[in-house]
Amino acid sequence: MTRPSRRSGGLETAELRPLLYEGLTRKESRVLELRQIVHERARAEKTAKNYVSMVLSKLGFENRAPAAPYIAQVEYQRQRPRP
Repeated sequence: MTRPSRRSGGLETAELRPLLYEGLTRKESRVLELRQIVHERARAEKTAKNYVSMVLSKLGFENRAPAAPYIAQVEYQRQRPRP
């Protein structure tokens, strides 16, 4: 099986796709590609959620609801011109 070459985070050309999934139709190959994209995005989303949870914990919050006004106040104070 031929390995996909990468350019800008994706497959190089549509012509390579049939080589990647020999024996599958174009539509079946596309389904596999889309499934991989979904898997990668889900993993990235879980990582982001973990980071948010870690930051909230360090700030002393259990969830985002009570943290939102606090973060808004901090941002307001940081952007306010100083005398």
